[in-house]
Amino acid sequence: MIIDPKKCQHVHISHGNLFSGRKFRVHKFKGALPSVSSIIVKFKCWIRFLPSLLCFLVFCGLQNTSLAQQHPSLEEVTRAQATRNPSESLGGKSATAAESFSSHSNSIFQIRIMNASSKSQSSLGSGFFVGDGRLLATNYHVVSSVVLEPQKYVAEIDIGEVTHQLEVVGIDVIHDLAVLSVPTQATPLNLSLNVPNKGARLYSIGNPLDIGMTVVEGNYNGLVENRFFDQVHFSGAVNSGMSGGPTLDVNGDVVGINVASAGNQVGFLVPVDKLAVLVDKVVREDLASEQLLSDTGKPAADKISLSSKQLVDDSAEAGSEGADSGVKNSDDNPFFEEISQQIQAATHHMINQLLDKEWPSENLGEAKVVGKAHKAIDCWGDSAESNEKKMKIVQKGCNSRDGFYISRRLNSGYIEYEFSYSEAENWPVSAFYQQMTRDYAFASPGNRAGKKDVDNFSCLNRIITRDGKQVSSSQNAAQQSSDAASNQAPRSQSKFKRKVSYCTRPYKKLKGLFDTFYMAVTLEKSDRVLMEHFTLSGVSKDDGERFLKRFIDQVNWK
Repeated sequence: MIIDPKKCQHVHISHGNLFSGRKFRVHKFKGALPSVSSIIVKFKCWIRFLPSLLCFLVFCGLQNTSLAQQHPSLEEVTRAQATRNPSESLGGKSATAAESFSSHSNSIFQIRIMNASSKSQSSLGSGFFVGDGRLLATNYHVVSSVVLEPQKYVAEIDIGEVTHQLEVVGIDVIHDLAVLSVPTQATPLNLSLNVPNKGARLYSIGNPLDIGMTVVEGNYNGLVENRFFDQVHFSGAVNSGMSGGPTLDVNGDVVGINVASAGNQVGFLVPVDKLAVLVDKVVREDLASEQLLSDTGKPAADKISLSSKQLVDDSAEAGSEGADSGVKNSDDNPFFEEISQQIQAATHHMINQLLDKEWPSENLGEAKVVGKAHKAIDCWGDSAESNEKKMKIVQKGCNSRDGFYISRRLNSGYIEYEFSYSEAENWPVSAFYQQMTRDYAFASPGNRAGKKDVDNFSCLNRIITRDGKQVSSSQNAAQQSSDAASNQAPRSQSKFKRKVSYCTRPYKKLKGLFDTFYMAVTLEKSDRVLMEHFTLSGVSKDDGERFLKRFIDQVNWK
């Protein structure tokens, strides 16, 4: 706003829409002593201006009041902090983050994985006491080397000046949990029975990067959407070394177990109810073992193998699919059987979830392919064109995001399927198919597996039509040679014909589990090709074949 009492001119005053662009005439004064008439003119001028001036002053006052409310003075902030109860920001029921950690520090420890030969640490994690105070909870991936190679690795914690070796007594590889027994007793943490409200304040505790126990404050954001298995989204920095540590609510109760991070304050927790189930299972097995000792006078050969045997017996009595899965002990390590059963049950659940619904069909170039088959499946696409080669490629890939961690060399429970459509202008048929053969020659499964974990793939190669009928090898070879020699498109264009390779490889120690790898390339069009592929890891043979049948029936030309 501009006000110049020395000049009588039109002055445009604008403050948003407050004055609506009104103009006010201000008169200039002349001489040392103004006349009565000039005073009257001046008075009229200011009278006309007064309502707008008052309005402007009121507006500024309201703005200042609002800003003062939003930004209290330093004195007000200091006075409020001095008089506020520290627990108010935590819902009035708990202490601050520092007090929360201080109250529970005797229940939370760093876990060291030691190499038995070198006596040096191999990896680190965190854990906390639960149950009766003789059980320690952590992530399965923290102690996986101890589970799979107990002769090579041991787990230990320091309580005061004393180092205690730990024994793994229960695992859940699907939710990445493990429970260990400790030859001493400490104060256990309470497992929360209530699900926090979205936005509730939480405290994640662990030992990141071996720098000491750390408290990370964050918020509960509910379960991660669109997953086959539950995880909690925690807005806080869960770093390496904090895995297996607890995340507490404002009451000091465990609501989740630190498990992973996506960076940028995006962390993931295992819901505490999954841990409660595992702890209850371990306690019941321990009671069963004690009962066996009391009844027979002989200790159980192995508490875990006893539990696994009972699971197999129950499946056989119920006539379930698990009874025919061929899951057996391997290398006398009872945990292999436990892991096999858990993964097979989980992937069976995943395959059922996929097959229970109709799959959407989507266009990819001149083909129709499988779209997003389930809400837990992510799909991505891309395309490229080469004017020089006169070729166009359109691709689409879908997968289940994450699998189940088994070891540094092996993950399982992963599903992916991919399509690549290529078309070329004015290419000879033989040259086009040679190019496609080179492009697809190095396709491989999407999951990680080492030579010690799985056998080689055994493959079945066929040329089939969409109705499932097989084209004989000799007939097809003669037909392709004839078509290529005449530079014509292969015959039988009315049918969706493709060369199919379906491969399976068994797990060496996790009996009853297989990885399946499928790849197919269309044959009947001279200037375009559709490549299909899927990988299923950690499935039974039956589940792999069920998925294969649906997949083959779903793909076609437009």
